[in-house]
Amino acid sequence: HVYVTNDVEYKFKCTEDRIYVNSDLILRLKTNDRIYLDYGKIELAVIRVDEDEVYCVIKRGELLGSEKTVHIPKIPIGSTALSKLDEEKIRTAIQLKVDVILVPGVRNSVFFDHVRKFVNTERGGDISLYAKIDNTVGLENFDDILPVVDGVFLNRPNLSMEVGHDKIFLAQKIVLSKCNVAGKPTITYGEYLNSMEVSTVPTNAEVNDLINTVMDGTDCIYLDVTMRSENKSHCIQYASSLCRQGEATIWEQQLFTELNKK
Repeated sequence: HVYVTNDVEYKFKCTEDRIYVNSDLILRLKTNDRIYLDYGKIELAVIRVDEDEVYCVIKRGELLGSEKTVHIPKIPIGSTALSKLDEEKIRTAIQLKVDVILVPGVRNSVFFDHVRKFVNTERGGDISLYAKIDNTVGLENFDDILPVVDGVFLNRPNLSMEVGHDKIFLAQKIVLSKCNVAGKPTITYGEYLNSMEVSTVPTNAEVNDLINTVMDGTDCIYLDVTMRSENKSHCIQYASSLCRQGEATIWEQQLFTELNKK
């Protein structure tokens, strides 16, 4: 068993039985709700919720490092209001003249429209807004979300924790195919070529995964292994080569004809 707390007193001194997370959502959990750490490598089930911490049973455990991702699925968001931190990040992005802002946790078009209105109010109307599809609610409401976005960022690791690792391939095909028909650009994040953090050559499964994503119609691959690998340029060159091979297998004329029919 382990306690999960948002008490900042434990931010830099977690123990074997108490983990700090920077999220107030844990206090909205109920018995048997799940908390996923480090992209689902660790799964916790809630036993009870106390004043500033949650007591959990460890369903699936593994070594946990610092600053790992925390994912809490299926927590309803009743408000479309942006937090003060969200607003400050958007203002910073506008000041830096970025081209694209990724909007995480999109569950419906109402929330996305609220974000766009705020960006326009802050004179960032020329910035493209991409919806992150990283939860099952957003996936279920994808037909509602797609018309109002400038593009889509498919976050496979987060989404797979909710739909299941054995179903993420289907979610990818649904999202990318609908974006292609609608003419909306896509970025796909899938922990591609992770073994190249320590190896100069990826595994066969990683190669096939990246190429299949290209063949499914993604416009961009988000390659996060470059943040950890010592040979960043080699990772990028290898991924670029795989993307080109994947694109070469697509029958462009047939694809153009099929998209025109739709």
